[in-house]
Amino acid sequence: MRLDSLHCLAIAAAALSTCLAQLATAGQLPPTFVSTYRPAVERLKAAYTKVSVEGTLSVDVPGEGKSSQQSFSFRASGDQRRLDVTTTAQQGMGLEVGASEVNMATPIGSLNTYKKAGSDFFDNARERKYAGVVEGIDRRSLMNLPYAFDSSGTILDMLLRSSVKVGSVKWIRAQGEPLVQVTYQEEARHAGRSGVWNSTLTLSPQDGWALRSFTRTLVGSQPYTQTGQLEYATGADGIPLVESITVETTEGSRVIRRESVSVSDIQFGDPGQEWFDSFSF
Repeated sequence: MRLDSLHCLAIAAAALSTCLAQLATAGQLPPTFVSTYRPAVERLKAAYTKVSVEGTLSVDVPGEGKSSQQSFSFRASGDQRRLDVTTTAQQGMGLEVGASEVNMATPIGSLNTYKKAGSDFFDNARERKYAGVVEGIDRRSLMNLPYAFDSSGTILDMLLRSSVKVGSVKWIRAQGEPLVQVTYQEEARHAGRSGVWNSTLTLSPQDGWALRSFTRTLVGSQPYTQTGQLEYATGADGIPLVESITVETTEGSRVIRRESVSVSDIQFGDPGQEWFDSFSF
């Protein structure tokens, strides 16, 4: 990291340290944290909704001996999204190696298409509702995670919901890095289960305040936990470049699902309207 970036981070830490050392009052976020994080997370959202990304998606279901690997291309242009995936390997997932899908969401029309291995054109297509396709693209690609947990708003929007009770906001150090840790409790649905979750997330100020990790545990007799870890490379203008994402779901001590994303190329900027019209299939 450059010296000027370190200097700016030190100033930010000094300005926030007193506020973040205190527990959030009445389940609310400290105003200083909100005023600092809001422009940063909106900047991340703006960057990751005008982007082109290529890489590999992997899913592992250890207890059932199931797994899959797919190459992917993700493109976003404002409120338009597109995810192309091709299955390169699979075991027990009911997928066809070599088959490909296109998932495209635009406000004027959204659809999923499927093309079998060796086909010159897609074999079927389904028109879908816009919100459902966006949610599906986010859930599969995980490319919204630097700034959001779902398709309804940013991480800050989530923390400000009435269904969320914030516990604390504080500076921590992990492997020598300064991070901001937020603990909170929420009523939500994650990993297919609804209920009250005790959650923790960490943000990385040196990575443009992008999400670095999270843990959430469903309150109940049998521990059911989901964890996530994100790694970044340094990008231009302070916008971090996602390198990898891993999300793991466990029940007790047993891993029941592991999803991972490995990014081979990422380019910020509008990918162009040609990816979102009827001639792009």
